[in-house]
Amino acid sequence: MQTNQSDVPASPAVVLDRICDAVIAHDAVAVMAEVQYFWAAEWAIADVPRPSDEEPLRLALKACLVERMAEVWSAPPKNEPSAPPAWCAEIPALDREFSAVPHEYRDSFSLESPVFRKRNLFAPRDYLFFV
Repeated sequence: MQTNQSDVPASPAVVLDRICDAVIAHDAVAVMAEVQYFWAAEWAIADVPRPSDEEPLRLALKACLVERMAEVWSAPPKNEPSAPPAWCAEIPALDREFSAVPHEYRDSFSLESPVFRKRNLFAPRDYLFFV
């Protein structure tokens, strides 16, 4: 029997999984919905548990997403001081680049996010700033 995602109780780890899945699928609408859900739940970014993933892409994405959410939460207009959990610093860069946006749209972005770049991921500089 397959479990429906809506049957899984929401937690920072579960929602981070869903955000990661949406980024990999290049589903911007789902990314937006899940990040806004995370924000509305008022979970502390610093308390996000280290993922159990073994796949380097998922680990790198999750570390970048959590770090970027901490930046967004801390900046105006939110001004909610946030810091990423310590485990993020332990996640290395990928061997091959991955783009959080479809390749056909990359040329539309002149600036990229340093949070993502350090792990060989491409995302626009203001990625996730819609929250």
